[in-house]
Amino acid sequence: MTIQQWKNLFKQINLIEPRKKIRYEFNEEEDLSTFESEVGFTLPTEYKEFLQIFGSGHFGHGFLSINYPNMKFSQDDLKYHLNAGKEGFLKDALFFISGEEYVTLEEAEEARKLLNSAFFFGRSSRQESLFWNLKTYSKIDKSYDIYIVRLGQIPVKICRSFFYFVHDICFGLNPQTVYPLQLHKYLDEVSLDFWCNHNF
Repeated sequence: MTIQQWKNLFKQINLIEPRKKIRYEFNEEEDLSTFESEVGFTLPTEYKEFLQIFGSGHFGHGFLSINYPNMKFSQDDLKYHLNAGKEGFLKDALFFISGEEYVTLEEAEEARKLLNSAFFFGRSSRQESLFWNLKTYSKIDKSYDIYIVRLGQIPVKICRSFFYFVHDICFGLNPQTVYPLQLHKYLDEVSLDFWCNHNF
């Protein structure tokens, strides 16, 4: 993946300016490097390239948002999801989800372990959060597995490539994409609009 591919993608979309001009004092290359040094892990290369071109903002009129890396944001989202349910994340032996399925205690424990190795980078408008599983980093593609988790439910893996995630899912530019269950009922809300806080 290269910066040029992100620039080409940028040219394909209908960009909508935010209602209020919001400027972040954020030097992508310098500040992202500082962030990585402070937290002790590497951000996905494609994500860093994305921020250089698009910045932070919203897809599909706020349906999905991608944020600059922020440890407090990630920790707050982790607490939000771990505290789901009466006694914390799915602590019932059998937990009823959305009137459709049951989750066992073992499945809930695996989900807790996954969430505890997560770094959250975005949200949807439906009580869902986007995160990377930090245990899946590879030096080959310099990336992590990407997951989506809805409040009180088991996380679902979306894909690995951040470019694929933005191109195929956020912008819906690949009609052959197989979407995670959580996203199925909201596909009509994904548009080619990007509410961008950072000017390219």
